[in-house]
Amino acid sequence: MEETSEELPNFSIDINLLGLDPTSNKNKTERHSLGTKKGSDLLFLALFVTYQILPSTRALPIDCQKNTAVCLEEIMKEVTQVRFEVKILTENKTLAKPKNCVELYHSGQRISGIYTIDPDDSGAFNVYCDQTTSGGGWTVFQKRMDGSVDFNRTWNDYKHGFGNLVGEFWLGLDKINRLTQNITKNMLRIDLGVTTRQTVHAE
Repeated sequence: MEETSEELPNFSIDINLLGLDPTSNKNKTERHSLGTKKGSDLLFLALFVTYQILPSTRALPIDCQKNTAVCLEEIMKEVTQVRFEVKILTENKTLAKPKNCVELYHSGQRISGIYTIDPDDSGAFNVYCDQTTSGGGWTVFQKRMDGSVDFNRTWNDYKHGFGNLVGEFWLGLDKINRLTQNITKNMLRIDLGVTTRQTVHAE
């Protein structure tokens, strides 16, 4: 590769992978600050960006057999594209649904109520989370309290679930199966009550 003696104004390129803080010692980031450099230094940077960072984005190799200023502009475009794609991936990860009521509890959701979960990444559904009883984090799959819902149902009803999550309901065998597939240890709690409002439970 022929070296050029053309010089460029001072510039810096910050490669901040995954949006991490480049000043933190705990994060693995790459930072390059270039002053007035020869064309050969710029071409080296172009090769580094092209072959070390950009392959994951399926970008085409950058052709630097041209004016180095134009080459720099192309590098900056590619770096901008990488940052954009990383931002999308980061946002998608942030939007991922919790797998159960325990994850919701640990994320700060301490109020009992209806939440959306996705235990196995195959489709989200609503559940009622009890976040106050015995430390919270309980996924309620059956609730009976006033006889407002008929539980004398068909197999298909018990397979898919029935009732209302804010009242009496059965979550459904399919959903219960998904909740217990990928967890090595589960705890079942049964609360029984009587008309005097006294309750007993077993875990």
